[in-house]
Amino acid sequence: YMWRMLGAGADSVIGVDPNWLFFCQFQAVQRYLSEPNAWHLPFPFEDLPANLEGFDTVFSMGVFYHRRSPIEHLLALKDCLV
Repeated sequence: YMWRMLGAGADSVIGVDPNWLFFCQFQAVQRYLSEPNAWHLPFPFEDLPANLEGFDTVFSMGVFYHRRSPIEHLLALKDCLV
C-alpha cells in the first residue's frame, strides 16, 4: 500500500512493521522501483518515539484487532499526527 499512497499523491511514505519477511519483500520491490520517497522500518510501532507529531496521515492496517487495548492504540496513532 505504500506505493499506492505515493501514487495517490503522498510526498513520502514510511512503513513500520517488525516482520522481517515484509522488510525483505519491500527491499526486493524497492530495488526495481527505486522510489526514493518510500521507507520501511523493521521494528514495532511501539518503538517509535512517543508523541511523535510528525505525520499528516496515519494508517494502522491489520493490527487493530491484535491489540490488548485498541483505544490506547488509537490514542498512540493520534499522537503521531501533526
